[in-house]
Amino acid sequence: MNVNGVLLRIILQMFTLTMQKNGYFRVKDGQTAEEIERVLSVPVSGEVFSGRIIVTEGNYAIHTTRAGEGYKTIAARYGVDEEELKRINSFKMIYPTCSVLIPAPEK
Repeated sequence: MNVNGVLLRIILQMFTLTMQKNGYFRVKDGQTAEEIERVLSVPVSGEVFSGRIIVTEGNYAIHTTRAGEGYKTIAARYGVDEEELKRINSFKMIYPTCSVLIPAPEK
């Protein structure tokens, strides 16, 4: 099976379980935190292992960083608290082209 086929299978599994369990996702063998964050648009912190349950509630956008951007500039751009932004993204290092989850403003 090619890489696109594997990725499509993972996405379908994620979508199906999310729809079935409403707000929860069970990690499958071989899935990474980066894949889960990209597909479900929710922060994933801590160890990712087969069988782990991840809460998929919350409203997040994904920002792809550019050269020179950091938590401070991204927080200012979206009007969110810098420390909250760091916490949501598990204090990961930011580099060009990485994905950063941005919390949606509360209504």
